[in-house]
Amino acid sequence: MSEKAKVLSVLKAYLRPYQRAFVEDQSQRIFVLKSRRIGFSQAAVVKALLIAVTRGTDVYFCSTSMDNSKELIRRASAFIRALQGAGLDLRAEHLAKSIEFPNGSRIIAMPPEKVRGREGTIILDEFSYYVRDREVWAAIAPTADTDASLQIIIIGTPFGASGMYHTIYKDQIDEVFEHGHWSVYNIDVYQAAAEGFPVDPEELRKKYPRDTFLQEFCCKFLDTIDQYFEYDLLRAIQMPEGVSMPEDAYLYAGIDLASKQDGSALARLVDDSECYQVPNVHTLKEAGETRDYTPQFKEAAAILDEDAYDGICVDATGEGAEFGQNLSRRYGKHVVEQIKGANWAVVYECIPQMRLDMERRQFWLPREPRVLSAFAKIQRKDTTKGPKFVATRDSDGHADEFSAVLLAYYFARQRRELRKAKSPTETLGKLPTRASSLGKF
Repeated sequence: MSEKAKVLSVLKAYLRPYQRAFVEDQSQRIFVLKSRRIGFSQAAVVKALLIAVTRGTDVYFCSTSMDNSKELIRRASAFIRALQGAGLDLRAEHLAKSIEFPNGSRIIAMPPEKVRGREGTIILDEFSYYVRDREVWAAIAPTADTDASLQIIIIGTPFGASGMYHTIYKDQIDEVFEHGHWSVYNIDVYQAAAEGFPVDPEELRKKYPRDTFLQEFCCKFLDTIDQYFEYDLLRAIQMPEGVSMPEDAYLYAGIDLASKQDGSALARLVDDSECYQVPNVHTLKEAGETRDYTPQFKEAAAILDEDAYDGICVDATGEGAEFGQNLSRRYGKHVVEQIKGANWAVVYECIPQMRLDMERRQFWLPREPRVLSAFAKIQRKDTTKGPKFVATRDSDGHADEFSAVLLAYYFARQRRELRKAKSPTETLGKLPTRASSLGKF
């Protein structure tokens, strides 16, 4: 058996039936509608390796951000090293953004906006979350229509009944074929479990609200009438990559805390006086994990010590009171604001203004599906006392990333209003904080 055949045999041995069917499909256009948590990223990595090794053509990995694209490269590199450790002669040069093989083929991490005119195979992972999904498709479609050697693979989980991902899928289901003929895979969590993936659908169903379970695990495209931040809006406000922090910008942090059921998150927010930008949201504790506040504080402090913050807003309710006090002692009372009990009502009053800033493109979120999904959980309920905002609670938490961002936004808006209220000669300067340099996001 040749080394190429050995690689093919070993790789396929890792796969379950639904993964193997996808990997072996040679169609020019492949569309995958999948449940979360069923190992499809693994299947995409295996398919990319097989294409590069057996066909000798380039494979382009695209995702919601360059970091996420490079993560797929990292997984492919780990797979190659595991195969080499098993004795297979699979030579490759591993670079930060690509893997190069002796036959001249490459697996390359690339922003989806830059795949125009490429030859080989383009894999668009998490396509339902793309910022410029229609522009990406418009750039690829002409080549796909005229070059039979170009293979396009779209992989995703539903993110609302809108966007190009939904459009292409509906086009196939309705047999209109305006966007070409696709080999379509629809793999929900029940099929994955039946074909050997170690997941219990009924246990998952108990952990999630019905609409979340249907969309995330049963591949249903949903429109939620009470959803406050619409899917199209969330897709449109993902922050452009490579943006640098202006020297005179203000930097804030919001920390939402939990020790048991929900997750804990730390959001960084930049205010350049024209718009608010959230470069990233750090997870301090996963939902469902029991973790004392002491290790969470150490992790938060390690993040906060890297930059100079003009304000840190923390959920200091209940057990979080000590956490908030420790932050005040470390960074100063003039920097830290602790939100307790009734004070949350004032924070929630900022939500409509946040959405307005989004609509005006004066508020930007990171290109992270987890953060976007947290915002998608927020619902507006009209009551006799006025509008009320609630978030669904599930095994991913209680929209914890949203709450962390909201806390940072609330504090940033307060400080911006204070600056505006001062006369030109009394403009509020940047508050004294821990010394640090400000670099890229």
